[in-house]
Amino acid sequence: MGKSTAIRARYSTCSTSLLEGSQKREICPRTKKGALSGVLVRNVERDGWNASYQALITSGELVSLAEWFDQDRASNHLDPVHRLDNLVSPIVGYLLLMSNYDDGFYFAPPISGVHGGLHPHDSLVTFFFGWPNVEKQSWAGAKSNIQKAVDKRCSEEAGRHPSTTDLLTALNALI
Repeated sequence: MGKSTAIRARYSTCSTSLLEGSQKREICPRTKKGALSGVLVRNVERDGWNASYQALITSGELVSLAEWFDQDRASNHLDPVHRLDNLVSPIVGYLLLMSNYDDGFYFAPPISGVHGGLHPHDSLVTFFFGWPNVEKQSWAGAKSNIQKAVDKRCSEEAGRHPSTTDLLTALNALI
């Protein structure tokens, strides 16, 4: 665990609305205590642009994603550590704010599933392939190859769920 002096977690600031199905459906004030469930950071200054995310806890310390999600947080998220590790690249942000789904907060009201997230409602991925004039039998074989390739990769990576990071694997299965 490292001490963070440059960043202090303030879990009371964000603008959100309540999820569908909650008792109230309203825009929350600019500051709403409890709207964030977590703050994830990457130390790109020290570790470079491929730095992994870590969780910033209220004491100001940074802990690994595995340690943080093991604290009963993973139950409401699909495969969070693998998905966040696969997100890392030079073009992604160094700070991720996680809305508190358990209490009905979401960052992109009024439609769910459009802003991305680790909650099951935001975790569905659909791959579309266009193949003009393909014969039914050829497509059946190609689809089977795609499913096998993605399943194999997910199995090799600790049984994680498929995600958008599997698109290249799916395309390579067609070649």
